[in-house]
Amino acid sequence: MYLRKRKKMDRFKKLSYTSLLLIFSCLHLNGMYLTPDTLVRKQQLSFNGSVESVSWCCDADEKFVVVAGNPCDFNDPSVIVYEIENGLLKTPAFDTLILGENNFNIYPGTSVEWCCTEVPELLAIGGAFSTSDCADDGGVQIYSKGPSQLDFMATFTHGGKINAVAWLCGCCDDDHNPVIAIAGEAGDCGTGNEIRILEFDPTNTTFNPIASFTHGAPIYSLDWCCRSGSSRAYLAAGGQPAECGGPNLGIYVLVCKSGGQFEADVVTNSQTTGADLHAVRWCCDPNSKYLKLAVGGKPNGSGINTQIYNLFNNRFSKFVDKVITNTTDPATIFTIDWNPLCSCQYVTYGTGCQETCGHNLFVYKINRQNSVCSLDLVTSTNFDENITSLEWCSDTKGAYLIVGASPESQCVESKKEIALYKAAFCQLQAGTICNRIPT
Repeated sequence: MYLRKRKKMDRFKKLSYTSLLLIFSCLHLNGMYLTPDTLVRKQQLSFNGSVESVSWCCDADEKFVVVAGNPCDFNDPSVIVYEIENGLLKTPAFDTLILGENNFNIYPGTSVEWCCTEVPELLAIGGAFSTSDCADDGGVQIYSKGPSQLDFMATFTHGGKINAVAWLCGCCDDDHNPVIAIAGEAGDCGTGNEIRILEFDPTNTTFNPIASFTHGAPIYSLDWCCRSGSSRAYLAAGGQPAECGGPNLGIYVLVCKSGGQFEADVVTNSQTTGADLHAVRWCCDPNSKYLKLAVGGKPNGSGINTQIYNLFNNRFSKFVDKVITNTTDPATIFTIDWNPLCSCQYVTYGTGCQETCGHNLFVYKINRQNSVCSLDLVTSTNFDENITSLEWCSDTKGAYLIVGASPESQCVESKKEIALYKAAFCQLQAGTICNRIPT
């Protein structure tokens, strides 16, 4: 039986209390000015297939990450959970889940995500059903993290391919259940909406529809933002343009009402780069006047493949755009995250990669000079494969970055599709001298 508890965590998305204490470490810590200088690869592991999604549970007491994708052998696990031990990934006792046994499979482009404020933690997995009345039918399955395994809880059928799942947990008071957004192709066998917002009752393992929204084209990415002390949360949904020159980004608001109720509405539908958006990611800094949203995807006709927006009082405005290239050509961005130690200053991008792509893992910094903002490269490296997913986690010793990839040539034993990086920091002194802080 699921006995519901809730961790007392700050609502600053994906950050622990420890992270909040360190959030200005890019500016000043123990009398030193620190800045991220480079990424250090600490570990690389084989998934034996294509990694489609990664997600951390990251707090001061324990850290673990789920890696999910398509194994070369359907008898191999499609979901693996790793713990962090001595700064490295370690497979715990409840490490694997073979979804094919339940006629449910992960396919290219879908996602998984933890709800870390619930006890035990909840894991949402977007996937496809092997047997269905609809072509490319998809849905979401919910699991809880037991002491020795991932325990199945519930399934919601969307009636269309699911590309993205995103939890909203710990935003409202304890009267409110967790909320999950799912999105992809039109639901109900092609006749419904692409985006659904659902309340999930973990005690009774039931879903309650809150709202659904039409976009007019497939959605590829979702992300929530809820700041501490707020009774509302914002959902970003990015995908294909709804029509030629139409919107490829939707912003929606969810309001926590009394009695455990919710109310949802549209904030704006925007045409950003004009091309497919594969990644959207909020930075919900509680100390900033604005919410920042980074988006990325296919390059448009001008080569622009990423933009950053501000949201304030439901006013949505772009303040920077950028062309990120592997070598000389603009890259397709598949995944984005903000470095949690840097107060919405540093953005990490993962892109596709062919054999001669050059670097495809980038860290950029937002700079402002004479009222003009720019994205300037801090560091980059080559992961050798198509990066499909990445996410940061921080503690008192620094920040960890998990990266998942999909090789061009899959099912080759020498391929390593999972990597753990650590941000290396340096102490900035006079001029440009930077003394490295040991990782």
